[in-house]
Amino acid sequence: MNILKRLITCYQVRMRISILGVFTFFAFSLAANSQNAKVDIRINNQTIQQVLTEIEKQTGYLFVYDKNEVDLNKRVTLRAKNESVKEVLNDLFAQTDIVSAIEGRNIVLMKKDRSSSTSTVQQQNRKTVTGQVLDGNNQPVIGANIIEEGAPSNGTITDIDGYFSLQVAEDAILKISYIGYISQEIPVSGKNNVSVILQEDTK
Repeated sequence: MNILKRLITCYQVRMRISILGVFTFFAFSLAANSQNAKVDIRINNQTIQQVLTEIEKQTGYLFVYDKNEVDLNKRVTLRAKNESVKEVLNDLFAQTDIVSAIEGRNIVLMKKDRSSSTSTVQQQNRKTVTGQVLDGNNQPVIGANIIEEGAPSNGTITDIDGYFSLQVAEDAILKISYIGYISQEIPVSGKNNVSVILQEDTK
């Protein structure tokens, strides 16, 4: 019986490793392909949020932004056939002060007058802050936005276990947000690790 249990355990471990390997390969391939992604968009009088969601579906990119700066409820009409994501975003935000920057698998949206603040922030003392974002049921929140206040182009998202890692200023404040949840601002002065629980926005 002990031998049988060991064989079963070994098989389960091998299966988990194989599944993890496949997932890692898929994630790597998705990230590589998304760098040259082109999209087909036909949006008629729908919100900017719906446009961003459609781009995420087609490319694997994830948007990082401060929802207080980007008007996600603005309605637009947009047509794009086999156009690059950058071209689509330029058209989408042509009449606004929002610009975009692609960083890995993330697309950062920020105001033009704040994009220049990044170089100043980068000259400050930096440190790496790690953490985990959970919901009210202690379940990981996947894809939550983590942005350094005052440097909207410096952001990341949580992974499949709700974890994140971000290099920020010593006295930074992290803005943590996710659709359907109440945003939080977490000071990280004197901290290298934070744990955040987001509460559902019932309004």
